[in-house]
Amino acid sequence: SKRFKLPRKALLNIGCGSPSIALPEELSVYKEVRIDIDPKVRPDIVASATDLSPIASEAASAVYTSHTLEHLMPHEAKIALHEYRRVLKKNGILF
Repeated sequence: SKRFKLPRKALLNIGCGSPSIALPEELSVYKEVRIDIDPKVRPDIVASATDLSPIASEAASAVYTSHTLEHLMPHEAKIALHEYRRVLKKNGILF
């Protein structure tokens, strides 16, 4: 699959939802890359939280996710958390 080139200091907003939903102000130091399974919300990357294959391992400075894990089955939540860790840089932060 094709890999998405991330900007420097990328923050992956996984399960971003509508573009009108703003990130917390303290995260403005990052360059947001919006990811959602629903193409109608116009994400930068259409992908599932359980399959972030368009993103290389250790490519993101931060991952932000809010109200996403509760929409997954328990076994899927474990897969999603593994994917979040995979795409994070060694010193990356999960919000």
